[in-house]
Amino acid sequence: MNPTKVALSPCIFELMSSSETEEKLNVEFDLYEDAPYFPDSQRRPPISRYHFHCISCSSIYSKIQRKVSYSPIISLKEHEESEIISDYIYPENSETKESFLKYITYLNKNSLMYLLFIGLPNCEKPKPFKIRLPNGDITEKTPIFSPMSDCSGQISSVISISDGPDIFPNKNLCLALNEEFLHKRHTENKIPLIIEYGTEAALRNGFAENAHLSAINSKKQGNMRKVYSRAGKYPMYLSLDLESGGFEVFDYRGIHLGQFSFSGTQVKSPEPKTHKIYFS
Repeated sequence: MNPTKVALSPCIFELMSSSETEEKLNVEFDLYEDAPYFPDSQRRPPISRYHFHCISCSSIYSKIQRKVSYSPIISLKEHEESEIISDYIYPENSETKESFLKYITYLNKNSLMYLLFIGLPNCEKPKPFKIRLPNGDITEKTPIFSPMSDCSGQISSVISISDGPDIFPNKNLCLALNEEFLHKRHTENKIPLIIEYGTEAALRNGFAENAHLSAINSKKQGNMRKVYSRAGKYPMYLSLDLESGGFEVFDYRGIHLGQFSFSGTQVKSPEPKTHKIYFS
């Protein structure tokens, strides 16, 4: 699978803030003139003096450099700038705004898959963003502000999933997700919130919603059920706990293995006599 491109707006440089994330992400950064991570004599991005938020410049920079594709170097001279026509704030005196908007043109013109990361000034702006390309076409892109707790389904598309016996092989990528869920669960509509964060946690660990099993178990148990399944050498099933959040986990035979939080931590012991999953 080809790596997904990463486009950093001039107001963020946060992607590799977790060492655990770095090697699991199947992404790459194109090298183009005035990219925020373009090498210079000081070994630091030119944007560093504007917008770093409690993050080590040198640490982030070195991690991103390991993901940069140096061949070929992308020329943006033939491309005009795209325009973000949604409400959007650029950093004052940004040195990379022009190249960033040209790079968006390049990505869209070549129909390349990419993630768009934004920073603190735009985290509360309405999403998705509308972008006007130089030819006049309008495209929409849902940006990512906080990758570790984002629930747009985009992070899971670039995470490597190991086909092993672990129920939650990427649980380290769900810690912040679970913390944010716990913070919100008493202030927002509970069931939609559980579905939103549960689906994201399932996706990050290689599970996909199984509409067939969801329908069967909803009918058998007399209320809504969301079931996620993972194929491969070690099939597993997750049933979303719509009362308190988390998952009821079942093996390939349908045997209950316990209740787990969205962070992949077991919170209750197995209860195979009372917890069931139906396959037909």
